[in-house]
Amino acid sequence: MPTFAYSALNPDGSRTTGEISAGDKVAALDQVVAKGLTPLDIQEGRGSEPWWNRDIALFGTSQLKPQEIEGFFSALAAMLNAQTPLPRALRFCADLTSDKVMRSMLGDAIAAVEDGMPLADALSKSTAEFPPRLINMIALGEASNSLPAVVSRAAAMLETEARMRREVQQALIYPLILLGMSMFVLGILIFYLAPTLAPVFVSADASPPLIIRAMIHVQRAVVTDWPIALLGILIVGALSYAAKPIWKVAAQRGLNLFPVTRRYLAKRETLRFCQTLYLMLTSGDQLANALKTAAETTTQPAWRTMLTEAHRDIEAGATMSTSLLQNPLIDPMARTILITGEESDQLVEVLGPAIATLQSQTAQTLSQAVKLLTPILTLVIGLAVGGIILSTISAIMDLNDVVF
Repeated sequence: MPTFAYSALNPDGSRTTGEISAGDKVAALDQVVAKGLTPLDIQEGRGSEPWWNRDIALFGTSQLKPQEIEGFFSALAAMLNAQTPLPRALRFCADLTSDKVMRSMLGDAIAAVEDGMPLADALSKSTAEFPPRLINMIALGEASNSLPAVVSRAAAMLETEARMRREVQQALIYPLILLGMSMFVLGILIFYLAPTLAPVFVSADASPPLIIRAMIHVQRAVVTDWPIALLGILIVGALSYAAKPIWKVAAQRGLNLFPVTRRYLAKRETLRFCQTLYLMLTSGDQLANALKTAAETTTQPAWRTMLTEAHRDIEAGATMSTSLLQNPLIDPMARTILITGEESDQLVEVLGPAIATLQSQTAQTLSQAVKLLTPILTLVIGLAVGGIILSTISAIMDLNDVVF
C-alpha cells in the first residue's frame, strides 16, 4: 500500500506533519480529515527531513540497543495489561526512551498502527532492525488476540537476558582494569624509557636490544609517522569488519577448545533455544515454525544449521527427539527434559522448569569462566610486562659490562 506524506493544521491552529498508508490520494485525504485535521498538502512518498535530523546508518540498517528493546517491551507490557489502547501505549513507550533510533521507529509504528496496520507489520517495515523472533511473537499475539500476555512473556525473557548481560559486564570490570593498567605501563616504557635508553647504546657504540628497537619503532610510528599508522589501522579495521563472519566462527571455535567456555556456550545457546521455543509455542505457533524462528535468531552457525535441518525434518513428519535432540550441541540435561516432554505430549509444560534450571546453570558456568579468566589474564599481563622490563634491565647490565 502506498505511503503519503501530509501537512495539516490541528484544531488549535498549529501545524503538523505525518505519514499515512492508503490506496490512493483521495483515501489518504479522507484519513487526514478523519483525524480532525485540516489538510494543507499531501504527496505520495515519505516526507523528507533535514539531513541533520535523519538517522544515518553507515552499514545497513540502524541497530537497536538491547536495553532499548527490553525497556520497550517492559513498558508496552505494563500499558497493555492496564488495557491501554495500543497507539496510546506506543506513545507512552516513545516518550520514555531517549534513543533517537527507537523514538523514530516508534513514531513510524504509531502512525502505521493508527492507519490500521498490525503492530508486527509496522515494526517489520521500520528502518531499524527489530529482532525477527520478537516480531513473530507479536504477530502471533495479535492473531490470537493475546498480545498483552505475549508481550509480558517476551518482556520477562528480555529481562533475564539483560540481567545475564549485566552480570558479564560487571564481571569483566576487573580484567578491563588490568588491561588498562598494563597499557599504561607499556606507554611509559615506550614513550619515556625507550627514548631515554636508546642514546646510551648509541654513545657506547652498541646495538640496542631487540625489545628497545621495537619500542623505538612503535614510538616513532605514533609520534612521527602517525598518518601512515592511522591509515594502516583504518585498513585493518575495514578488512576485519569485512571478515567479521570469519572472525566470529574462528572465535567460537577457539572458545570451544576450553571445557569451561564450551560448557557455557552449550548452556547459553540451549537456554536461548528453549526460551524461543517456549514463547512461540505458548503464543500459538507450530513446532516447525518455532524451530524456524529459533534458527533465524541464533548467532551460532552450527546451531543455525542444526535447527534448519530439524525444521525440514519435522515438516516432513519426523519428531523432535529423532531430528534434533540427539545432537551433542544441546545441553544433556535439557535434552533429557525435552525428550520426556515430547514423549508425554507435555513439551510446553516441561519447558518452563528447563528454562529456570538452565538460567541458574548458565549463570553459574559464566561465573566460573570469569573467575578463571581473571587469574589467567593477570598471569599473561604480568609475564608480558615483566618480560619487557627484564629484557630492558638485562640490556642495561650488558651495556655496563661493555663500558667497564
